[in-house]
Amino acid sequence: MFIALESVGAQATGIYHADSEAVTPYLNRLAQSSWVVRNAYAAVPHTSKALVAINCGVNPSFLHPIFESHFGVRERCLADLLAEQGYQTLFMQSPTEHFENRRGTATQLGYRQFIAHEQLDTTGYQLASYFGYEDNILLNPSRTWLEQQTGLFVAFYLTGTSHHPYWVPDDHPQQTFDRDNADRNAYLNAVNYLDRFVEQLIDQYRDTGHYDNTLFVIVGDHGESFGQHPRMQHNASLYQEVMQIPLLIHGPAITGPAKEIPLASQLDIMPTLLSLAGFKAHHAMEGIDLNVAGAQREFAIANCWYDDWCMAAADTRFKYIHNFDEKGDELYDLVNDPLERHNIIAQHPQWAAQRRAAVQEALARNRQQWHAFLASQTPDYWNRRDATVGTPIALMKLPPGDPRNQPH
Repeated sequence: MFIALESVGAQATGIYHADSEAVTPYLNRLAQSSWVVRNAYAAVPHTSKALVAINCGVNPSFLHPIFESHFGVRERCLADLLAEQGYQTLFMQSPTEHFENRRGTATQLGYRQFIAHEQLDTTGYQLASYFGYEDNILLNPSRTWLEQQTGLFVAFYLTGTSHHPYWVPDDHPQQTFDRDNADRNAYLNAVNYLDRFVEQLIDQYRDTGHYDNTLFVIVGDHGESFGQHPRMQHNASLYQEVMQIPLLIHGPAITGPAKEIPLASQLDIMPTLLSLAGFKAHHAMEGIDLNVAGAQREFAIANCWYDDWCMAAADTRFKYIHNFDEKGDELYDLVNDPLERHNIIAQHPQWAAQRRAAVQEALARNRQQWHAFLASQTPDYWNRRDATVGTPIALMKLPPGDPRNQPH
């Protein structure tokens, strides 16, 4: 079972940041009996791309269009493989199905059943963003689905309440988490709402008898910026507030005590889950199996959503950011400078050159592999790119008189 936390970076949780302990009390407790990746990184800071990395163990296309939603993924993904082994597969989300052809993406990832808010009764639930409703809208259909399950299944829940513009339902108690930044305070209240949603969702698994034989993965799709570097939101930034994400693997089926894993990418989730479930894939993946003793990647690579904008390579100590032509490259000591204030690239030219070569090689390989795959699906795939990134015909708006219309 997956819960993908929309726009939730590691710094927004108490698991990774002491100042956020009050934001995520449930996740903090869950982490004490889970595998926790101390340095977990998003592959691309955009939801549709992150879904590919999480579910398929390979990088999404580093090109901006969401080709994956129309033409599929160049390797088979977790839900598709497990469906062949008799698993029921469900993808459920609170946002609209129409944004970036999300139904198409879920289908291409191998999920046989898809539910978005268009299929649900919205009575009594509030809008949480211009894409959809608060995540509690998923609780009743989730429980109904779980009560019907008598065998193996994969369930993926994609949340939405913590997406910009952070319209927290008005029945959720508001707290002051950030006195200096009203937008970030609204965002952290939305993350606090998600924390409670995760607790209620996992409680359903206990209530329906599925908890003891379920593996739970709680993962951020990407983080969120509030002008720290300065950047806003997430698509065009790879600083820690965007690139570093929470990643927990929890469940009684995991043998041994809770443990901390030093470094991982979203790519590592699929091979690890296959291993824990007793399977081995017969195709190549870019992720590694974190269930293997001593397994650890040298570094994690990420690419901005926009073409040729930024790439990064991060390990447990340093992060290198390649900015193409937008500005000079950067190198940060994440241990001694976790806020990435001091660019030390001039002090380590040889090390930076090695990381630059690594990200450039990753970019070239990604484009070659995806071009070969997409061209095999349809030779004119590039001419169909505009259809992959369209927004809904009408973005949702708060009703007149809703107090959340007012500036924070």
